[in-house]
Amino acid sequence: MNDTTLLELMPLLKQRGIGLINAAAVSMGLLTNRGPPSWHPAGDRVKKICKKAAEYCDTQNVDISKLAMHFSLHTNKKIPTCLVSTASMVNLEKNLKSVHERLTKKEKEVSAYCMQKFFSKPLSWSGHEVKQFRSDLKAAKAIVKKSYDYIVIGAGSGGIASARRAAQHGADVLLIEQRRVGGTCVNVGCVPKKVMFNLATYLEDSHDVMHHYGVKADVSLDFSHFKKARDNYVLRLNHIYNTNIKASGITYVEGMGKFVGPNRINIDQDHYEAKHILIAAGGEPEAGSFPGADLCMNSNDVFDLETLPESISVIGGGYIGIELA
Repeated sequence: MNDTTLLELMPLLKQRGIGLINAAAVSMGLLTNRGPPSWHPAGDRVKKICKKAAEYCDTQNVDISKLAMHFSLHTNKKIPTCLVSTASMVNLEKNLKSVHERLTKKEKEVSAYCMQKFFSKPLSWSGHEVKQFRSDLKAAKAIVKKSYDYIVIGAGSGGIASARRAAQHGADVLLIEQRRVGGTCVNVGCVPKKVMFNLATYLEDSHDVMHHYGVKADVSLDFSHFKKARDNYVLRLNHIYNTNIKASGITYVEGMGKFVGPNRINIDQDHYEAKHILIAAGGEPEAGSFPGADLCMNSNDVFDLETLPESISVIGGGYIGIELA
C-alpha cells in the first residue's frame, strides 16, 4: 500500500516504447481481510504486519483489499493498465467499484491510519531478493554508453581471435578484460612455461657437457634475475596484443563485465549493449577440498615465485602438472 517502485521504471520504458501492466494491487492475497494465505512466498515478518493491518480493517468494517486496489489504481495513475484477479463475481464487482468509486471518509481515515501504523516503511514480499531487485532496477535505469555489433568478454586467445575476425568483417566490436590481455596462455601458461622450460633445458645441457666432455665452468642460476627477464618478455607480448587490438579498430575496456540484461553488459557503472555477446572468460584452477589444500599453490602462483624451491610436489598428472614438474 505504499510501493511506487513501478513509477521509477516509467521513463525508461516510455523511452523504449514498452508498455507496463501493474499486477501488484493486493500482492497475491497479502492485503485481504482474510489475511495472508499460508502458501504465500512472503516472509513471516511481512505476513505478520499484513495480518495485523487486515485485522484492524476488519474491526472497522473496511475492506483492506479495496484500500489496496484504490491505492494501486489512483496513486499510480501514470500506469493506465492494471491486472487483477476475478476469481468470482464478488471480486469482479469489488474491483469495478474501486475503479469508479472514491473512498468514503471512513475508508480514507482507515487507509491513512494503516499507512502510518503498519506501512510507514516499504515492505517487500520477495524477501532476500529485494536487494538484488533494487540493484537490477538501478542497472536497468542506467543509460547505455554505447551499442556495439559484438561484445567479447575475455581477451585471451579465443576472445581476441574472435574479436579480430569479427572486426575484419566490419563489425563494431567491444573487447572486455579484467586482467592483462593474452589470457592464460600469454600470462600464466604456455609462454612463461616455455621460457622456464627452455632455461631448464639449457641448464641440463650445460651439466651434460661438463660431465661428459670435460668442460669446466661455474653454472649457477640467479632466479630473481631470470624472473624479471621472463616477466618483461610477457609484458612485451601484452603490448603487442594491445597494439594489434587497436589496429583492428576494436574498442578495449579493462574491467569486470557483468550481465544486467539479455543484451547488456555493465562495467564499472557503464553500460554497453550488443546483439551478439561472446563469453570467453576462461577458467580458474581448482583449489581442492582435501586437508592442507589451503597451504598449496596453483599453477598461476608458480609464476609469482621470487625464489626457486629446493623441492616441490605436483598434484595432478595432466599436461600442466607434467610440464611444471
